[in-house]
Amino acid sequence: MTFEVHKAKGYLVEGWPLLDQLASGFAAGGTATLILHPLDLLKTRFQATTTSDNRAKFAVAREMKRIYHTGGVKGLYRGFSANFTGSTLSWGLYFLLYRWIQHRWEPPLAGWQYFISAGSAGMLTVLATNPIWLAKTRLCQPGPQIYTGLADCLRRTVMTEGVLGLYRGLIPGLIGTSHGAVQFLAYESLKGKYREMSSGKLPSVPEYLLMSSVAKVTASTVTYPYQVARCRLQMSGGQFVSLGDVITKTFRNEGIAGFYKGIAPSTIRVLPGTCITFLVYEKLSTFFRTNA
Repeated sequence: MTFEVHKAKGYLVEGWPLLDQLASGFAAGGTATLILHPLDLLKTRFQATTTSDNRAKFAVAREMKRIYHTGGVKGLYRGFSANFTGSTLSWGLYFLLYRWIQHRWEPPLAGWQYFISAGSAGMLTVLATNPIWLAKTRLCQPGPQIYTGLADCLRRTVMTEGVLGLYRGLIPGLIGTSHGAVQFLAYESLKGKYREMSSGKLPSVPEYLLMSSVAKVTASTVTYPYQVARCRLQMSGGQFVSLGDVITKTFRNEGIAGFYKGIAPSTIRVLPGTCITFLVYEKLSTFFRTNA
């Protein structure tokens, strides 16, 4: 199967190709994080919980209420600086690299080319941003806050674990790029089918929302366990020493269900987060492309 890809210049600034992708990605990631960080905080905490008896823990509304009562609105936005920084940088770099890699090929692109573009962009983005996501996990994990912020967390991690400590969870993160590859393959497939059926007409807002939701749910169902493994590797305390150790201990102590901890708040967050990110990205990208 092949899909049409338009090689529009897409300049935000004269002479800077594809900078519109970077700006659109920054705005999309930042907007989604600003609105949905409390749910992401819950997801991180559930993923980090290693006990098998977690019936109370999985009461999303109850846990949200508990965090609010103990820390107020500030408590719901614990770890926000790292999450906001990571999201803006990740989405900006991802969309920039994704489109740049696509432009190495002549259109129309085949499905495997979208898959390779998304997977490659994801790997490069993970390599660049893993330290920020490690800090975000540690800032959001349960218990007393031992860091004053993103910079303090990064500094103390290097002091106690060395530079390599910033890359705990890197292997699951790289494996997790399969999530983006599946998601973007599904998304581009749906957009391609839409263009065929509508004679090149741009999708409406509801149609963008539907396509991005279907693509995200498809990818999430397949790849969620890696998020749990990565989160646990990145926790401070050294409970796990490797990806294999995470898999073995999680399965032995919690069974298959252990690999899907946090999926309830994650699912709640998935659809609005994806809808916001893709809608903001598509609208800004189109604006820059047509007005630059």
